Amino acid sequence: MAACRVPHCLEARPGGRAAAKTIAERRGLVAEPDIPLMATVGGVEGPRPDGLVVRELEPAEASLHCEVAGPAFGAPPDLLARLITPAVLALPEVRGYVGEVNGEAVVTAMSVTTEDAVGIFNVATAPAYRRQGYGAAATARALNDGLEAGASWGWLQSTEAGHGVYATLGFTTLESWPCWVTAS
Repeated sequence: MAACRVPHCLEARPGGRAAAKTIAERRGLVAEPDIPLMATVGGVEGPRPDGLVVRELEPAEASLHCEVAGPAFGAPPDLLARLITPAVLALPEVRGYVGEVNGEAVVTAMSVTTEDAVGIFNVATAPAYRRQGYGAAATARALNDGLEAGASWGWLQSTEAGHGVYATLGFTTLESWPCWVTAS
């Protein structure tokens, strides 16, 4: 990853902290706050913010996810576009979502449903639209769709900003993972 000059991170389960720290330091990665691993069983009732319409993305709309998530995470959209492609969104276990207000994309999320679990990823709200329930609504939609597709529980990793949102939806912290990232 470093040779390709692609920003990356190293995460570890709590029991692997010491070994991961050694590897991270050897590679010049910088410690970040631990990342909570959260889970919930069964469906959730998310907020229904006025004017927000959350819909599933078509594979050809992969760039829309990147255009919202990139700036929300402080990353260039083209960096995410290398990972979130139309081919990825066309996979049967993968779903992308966008939430729009008056036709403007304000929130996005991804999910991957495998066997009995649905993982929720890249929940991102445009900065001007935060703290209005949009991220919670997109998360609830992604989780509930995964449950409809056969999962019985859902999981995600949370940022500090999202932790309270996910807890309100019924997610509980299972453990916190140490994380190291590419130096800026």
